[in-house]
Amino acid sequence: MTTAPKRLLGIVLGAIFISSAFYVQALNSPVFNGVFAINDTGVCATSRVSFLVGMTGDTVDRTTALGDYDNYAFVTNDANGVSLGAAQGAIRVGLTASLLVGVDLAGINPITARPVTVRLFDVVAQPAGGFNTQQLYDSILAQGAALFYTFTFDPADYVPSCAGLPLISAGNGTGGDTISPAPPPDDRLNWRHGDMFEVIYTREGEGIRVYGVDADSAGYLTAALESSDTPACTPHTGPHTALYNQAGTFSIWRLNTCEFQVNIGPDPEGKVYITRWWGLPADRSTIEHTLLNE
Repeated sequence: MTTAPKRLLGIVLGAIFISSAFYVQALNSPVFNGVFAINDTGVCATSRVSFLVGMTGDTVDRTTALGDYDNYAFVTNDANGVSLGAAQGAIRVGLTASLLVGVDLAGINPITARPVTVRLFDVVAQPAGGFNTQQLYDSILAQGAALFYTFTFDPADYVPSCAGLPLISAGNGTGGDTISPAPPPDDRLNWRHGDMFEVIYTREGEGIRVYGVDADSAGYLTAALESSDTPACTPHTGPHTALYNQAGTFSIWRLNTCEFQVNIGPDPEGKVYITRWWGLPADRSTIEHTLLNE
């Protein structure tokens, strides 16, 4: 990226939602495929945790010029049963794919307690009510469709500021899988935040190292900045300083606040993964992640 970095502290991301571009009846083989990205703004209610759920469409609920589709719908609620989000979509019949489930922690109603539960219903007709509305939430449940898959997660596992919410261990009684965050494989700064493309390290005596990831998930060094390449800094109001730029892939910045920032992307969907921190090696308590949709 050749422009100044985009610093998004405190951005309001809107309602809890399941981010999917399509509209599910008789779905097949649900698989929880893990966390896709964490966008921690430092404020629970404006942060997002995105998951991937794999499924296969196998029943024709509707036909378009593009083919036959199997309808599905999601609802999301907190541990008190408060409705947080609702969405609908479709997967092409015969297609197996991972669908992005993006959970924004400020929804139809404010989140009141942990954990959060996501429920996938095998609907026949497309529910009415738009997107992330109470009308859509109620319309999905009113169909009485089969509960196809459900999982529960504690947002505080991913967004520390959510720890201030009450934790109701029994959840809302919907059952399903309980999802816990997988530990990082090493000391990378951007675990589950763009590290499928580039991996960031700031180890003692090594400055900043960025490794690319090839088709076989093997890493290769793409950028190395020594501590001597990043001289002492005093906060100022001038422009940010680009330390390294690999156009269209990633860039490394020294912000005018004296923080370091790496922008990864945009990816094929236009997403930019931003990791920001203080110090070399990084003070891990200061690491912030932001997901930007270009």
